[in-house]
Amino acid sequence: MYVIIGVNGKDVTFMLNSSDTNMFVSSRLVPQLGWWLRNNYTTVKVVNAKAHRIVGRAYGVPIVMDKWHGKHDLLVVMLDDFDIIIGQNFLRKAKIVLLSYLNSILINNELCQCVLSCCEIIQVESNKRGNNMI
Repeated sequence: MYVIIGVNGKDVTFMLNSSDTNMFVSSRLVPQLGWWLRNNYTTVKVVNAKAHRIVGRAYGVPIVMDKWHGKHDLLVVMLDDFDIIIGQNFLRKAKIVLLSYLNSILINNELCQCVLSCCEIIQVESNKRGNNMI
């Protein structure tokens, strides 16, 4: 599922993935979004891959989803198939429920109660051949 979110005043398409723990951003987007990164010496490991060092962390990035707004920390990593992935920590913070059968999300917190339609993305561009899978 994909949703358009405002980040630093720009609309960006995010992939929602309830099985990821954090919010990950591809390092190739950092110059476009104008973020300053802080060094981070931790690593991230995904299934069937070696652990890789996190490129950096962007703290307090302003995020807007319809009427909801807030700040969130993002981990910048080397991603090859997707540019931005929203994980569980952001979904919990914003109190978002995925409604996959409606291709929508429900934001249900004190500041905003609304249903947002997800984007219809036919094909996600990939640097690799074959199907994109997580």
